[in-house]
Amino acid sequence: MDPKTRGLVIEVAKEAIKEYENQKQVADKRRHDNRLRNIKLLLKHYRSFKKHCEEAKEDIPELMKALDLDDLSKDAIEIKSILSNRKRTAAMVVYIDRMLEIYRLNCEQSESPEEKRRYQIIHDLYLTDVKKSADDVGKGHFLNRRTVYKEVDKTCKDLSVLMFGIDGVRFERV
Repeated sequence: MDPKTRGLVIEVAKEAIKEYENQKQVADKRRHDNRLRNIKLLLKHYRSFKKHCEEAKEDIPELMKALDLDDLSKDAIEIKSILSNRKRTAAMVVYIDRMLEIYRLNCEQSESPEEKRRYQIIHDLYLTDVKKSADDVGKGHFLNRRTVYKEVDKTCKDLSVLMFGIDGVRFERV
Protein backbone atom coordinates (compact mmCIF):
# COMPACT_ATOMS: atom_id res chain seq x y z
CA MET A 1 0.00 0.00 0.00
CA ASP A 2 1.44 3.35 -0.95
CA PRO A 3 1.93 5.99 1.79
CA LYS A 4 -0.85 8.23 0.50
CA THR A 5 -3.46 5.42 0.58
CA ARG A 6 -2.17 4.23 3.94
CA GLY A 7 -2.52 7.74 5.38
CA LEU A 8 -6.06 7.99 4.01
CA VAL A 9 -7.02 4.61 5.54
CA ILE A 10 -5.61 5.67 8.91
CA GLU A 11 -7.53 8.96 8.77
CA VAL A 12 -10.79 7.20 7.86
CA ALA A 13 -10.25 4.66 10.67
CA LYS A 14 -9.67 7.47 13.18
CA GLU A 15 -12.88 9.20 12.09
CA ALA A 16 -14.82 5.93 12.31
CA ILE A 17 -13.53 5.31 15.84
CA LYS A 18 -14.40 8.86 16.86
CA GLU A 19 -17.92 8.49 15.46
CA TYR A 20 -18.35 5.13 17.20
CA GLU A 21 -17.29 6.65 20.55
CA ASN A 22 -19.70 9.56 20.04
CA GLN A 23 -22.58 7.18 19.29
CA LYS A 24 -21.70 5.09 22.35
CA GLN A 25 -21.61 8.20 24.52
CA VAL A 26 -25.04 9.28 23.26
CA ALA A 27 -26.45 5.80 23.94
CA ASP A 28 -24.94 5.74 27.45
CA LYS A 29 -26.40 9.16 28.21
CA ARG A 30 -29.83 8.09 26.93
CA ARG A 31 -29.70 4.90 29.03
CA HIS A 32 -28.71 6.90 32.14
CA ASP A 33 -31.43 9.49 31.48
CA ASN A 34 -33.98 6.69 31.15
CA ARG A 35 -32.96 5.33 34.53
CA LEU A 36 -33.47 8.73 36.14
CA ARG A 37 -36.81 9.01 34.38
CA ASN A 38 -37.72 5.53 35.64
CA ILE A 39 -36.90 6.53 39.23
CA LYS A 40 -39.13 9.60 38.86
CA LEU A 41 -41.94 7.45 37.44
CA LEU A 42 -41.61 4.94 40.29
CA LEU A 43 -41.81 7.77 42.82
CA LYS A 44 -44.69 9.45 41.02
CA HIS A 45 -46.74 6.24 41.03
CA TYR A 46 -45.56 4.95 44.42
CA ARG A 47 -48.90 5.58 46.16
CA SER A 48 -50.75 3.73 43.40
CA PHE A 49 -48.37 0.80 43.63
CA LYS A 50 -48.86 0.60 47.40
CA LYS A 51 -52.64 0.72 46.98
CA HIS A 52 -52.44 -1.93 44.26
CA CYS A 53 -50.51 -4.21 46.65
CA GLU A 54 -52.99 -3.68 49.48
CA GLU A 55 -55.87 -4.59 47.18
CA ALA A 56 -53.91 -7.57 45.88
CA LYS A 57 -53.71 -9.04 49.37
CA GLU A 58 -57.50 -9.15 49.40
CA ASP A 59 -57.92 -10.27 45.77
CA ILE A 60 -55.34 -13.03 45.53
CA PRO A 61 -57.25 -15.63 47.60
CA GLU A 62 -60.37 -15.02 45.51
CA LEU A 63 -58.43 -15.27 42.28
CA MET A 64 -56.75 -18.48 43.43
CA LYS A 65 -60.15 -20.02 44.18
CA ALA A 66 -61.40 -19.03 40.74
CA LEU A 67 -58.36 -20.52 39.08
CA ASP A 68 -58.56 -24.16 38.14
CA LEU A 69 -54.95 -25.21 37.48
CA ASP A 70 -56.02 -27.73 34.84
CA ASP A 71 -58.12 -25.12 33.08
CA LEU A 72 -56.45 -23.56 30.03
CA SER A 73 -59.39 -21.38 29.14
CA LYS A 74 -59.04 -17.71 28.33
CA ASP A 75 -60.36 -16.78 31.79
CA ALA A 76 -57.76 -18.93 33.53
CA ILE A 77 -54.97 -17.40 31.46
CA GLU A 78 -56.22 -13.91 32.32
CA ILE A 79 -56.33 -14.80 36.02
CA LYS A 80 -52.77 -16.14 35.86
CA SER A 81 -51.70 -12.94 34.16
CA ILE A 82 -53.36 -10.81 36.86
CA LEU A 83 -51.73 -12.88 39.62
CA SER A 84 -48.34 -12.57 37.96
CA ASN A 85 -48.76 -8.81 37.58
CA ARG A 86 -49.75 -8.40 41.22
CA LYS A 87 -46.78 -10.45 42.39
CA ARG A 88 -44.34 -8.44 40.25
CA THR A 89 -45.80 -5.18 41.55
CA ALA A 90 -45.55 -6.39 45.14
CA ALA A 91 -41.93 -7.45 44.62
CA MET A 92 -41.11 -4.06 43.11
CA VAL A 93 -42.77 -2.20 46.00
CA VAL A 94 -40.77 -4.25 48.52
CA TYR A 95 -37.59 -3.41 46.62
CA ILE A 96 -38.46 0.30 46.38
CA ASP A 97 -39.26 0.37 50.10
CA ARG A 98 -35.88 -1.21 50.93
CA MET A 99 -33.97 1.26 48.77
CA LEU A 100 -35.90 4.22 50.19
CA GLU A 101 -35.14 3.01 53.70
CA ILE A 102 -31.42 2.80 52.86
CA TYR A 103 -31.60 6.27 51.34
CA ARG A 104 -33.41 7.60 54.42
CA LEU A 105 -30.74 6.17 56.71
CA ASN A 106 -27.96 7.60 54.53
CA CYS A 107 -29.59 11.03 54.65
CA GLU A 108 -30.21 10.93 58.40
CA GLN A 109 -26.60 9.94 59.06
CA SER A 110 -25.25 12.66 56.80
CA GLU A 111 -23.72 15.81 58.23
CA SER A 112 -25.29 17.78 55.39
CA PRO A 113 -28.60 19.48 56.15
CA GLU A 114 -29.30 19.46 52.39
CA GLU A 115 -29.15 15.66 52.30
CA LYS A 116 -31.49 15.38 55.27
CA ARG A 117 -33.86 17.80 53.57
CA ARG A 118 -33.77 15.83 50.30
CA TYR A 119 -35.25 12.75 51.91
CA GLN A 120 -37.94 14.84 53.61
CA ILE A 121 -38.83 16.43 50.28
CA ILE A 122 -39.17 13.03 48.57
CA HIS A 123 -41.12 11.73 51.53
CA ASP A 124 -43.51 14.68 51.58
CA LEU A 125 -43.92 14.80 47.81
CA TYR A 126 -44.29 11.09 46.98
CA LEU A 127 -44.43 8.77 49.98
CA THR A 128 -47.01 10.14 52.41
CA ASP A 129 -50.65 9.11 52.30
CA VAL A 130 -51.67 12.73 51.75
CA LYS A 131 -50.56 14.03 48.38
CA LYS A 132 -48.84 17.45 48.53
CA SER A 133 -47.90 19.81 45.75
CA ALA A 134 -44.33 20.96 45.15
CA ASP A 135 -45.41 24.44 46.26
CA ASP A 136 -46.71 23.07 49.59
CA VAL A 137 -43.57 21.02 50.13
CA GLY A 138 -41.43 24.03 49.26
CA LYS A 139 -43.25 26.21 51.77
CA GLY A 140 -42.58 23.65 54.50
CA HIS A 141 -38.85 23.79 53.73
CA PHE A 142 -38.69 27.49 52.82
CA LEU A 143 -37.85 26.68 49.20
CA ASN A 144 -39.36 27.74 45.93
CA ARG A 145 -40.96 25.22 43.62
CA ARG A 146 -38.00 25.05 41.24
CA THR A 147 -35.60 24.26 44.08
CA VAL A 148 -37.88 21.45 45.23
CA TYR A 149 -37.62 19.86 41.77
CA LYS A 150 -33.84 20.37 41.70
CA GLU A 151 -33.65 18.50 45.00
CA VAL A 152 -35.86 15.74 43.53
CA ASP A 153 -33.44 15.46 40.60
CA LYS A 154 -30.47 15.10 42.95
CA THR A 155 -32.32 12.50 44.99
CA CYS A 156 -33.20 10.54 41.84
CA LYS A 157 -29.51 10.41 40.89
CA ASP A 158 -28.69 9.00 44.33
CA LEU A 159 -31.58 6.54 44.16
CA SER A 160 -30.60 5.37 40.69
CA VAL A 161 -27.26 4.19 42.11
CA LEU A 162 -29.04 2.38 44.94
CA MET A 163 -31.61 0.79 42.65
CA PHE A 164 -29.51 0.05 39.56
CA GLY A 165 -26.03 -0.31 41.08
CA ILE A 166 -23.15 0.49 38.76
CA ASP A 167 -25.58 0.88 35.87
CA GLY A 168 -27.07 3.86 37.72
CA VAL A 169 -23.77 5.72 37.60
CA ARG A 170 -23.01 7.95 34.68
CA PHE A 171 -19.32 8.22 34.10
CA GLU A 172 -18.10 11.61 32.95
CA ARG A 173 -15.01 12.02 30.82
CA VAL A 174 -12.33 14.06 32.49
